[in-house]
Amino acid sequence: MAAITFVLLIATVAVIVLLVSAGIASADILPGQAFSHELGVLAGMGGSQRAVAVLIAAAVLVGMAGYLFAEARVLGYSPPITISEDEAGNITIERESLCLLAERVGAEIPGVRRIHCGVGLGADGLSFACHVSLAFGSPVLEVGQELQQRIKASVEQFTGLAVAGMTVKVRFESGKARRLAS
Repeated sequence: MAAITFVLLIATVAVIVLLVSAGIASADILPGQAFSHELGVLAGMGGSQRAVAVLIAAAVLVGMAGYLFAEARVLGYSPPITISEDEAGNITIERESLCLLAERVGAEIPGVRRIHCGVGLGADGLSFACHVSLAFGSPVLEVGQELQQRIKASVEQFTGLAVAGMTVKVRFESGKARRLAS
């Protein structure tokens, strides 16, 4: 997080330098006359020096934007989960595949209209969090327990990984209202 803060600080400085050296903003752009002397030097530069300052500031700004983009991609990446690791190599499974397995198993249970699962890995094993839409009137406790049991059994059978926990969040979904003939 400190690296991102540092990159944002550098990008802010690059924007200020770009604005002042391009003549878009004055040297007293910052409150309290902070760095007004240094920015005044930038504002007073002539032709080629001003062009170099603008190019350098723009290049720094593009570089910082690229770094932030790369960081955002890394933060959104969930590494695969290792199923087996030995001298022959590794066997891994993507988290999305585990979620797909849980969702397919859950969708087979009567009353389940829609299901979306997420998976995490802790010291004791996998933990699932599933958001489920049930048909109105379905028995929540029974369906929830069946979801827990079936998903746990399927994931453990197909992957050999322990399922340490499973959270099921339920909401009812009403069917389309039908108009009665009079």
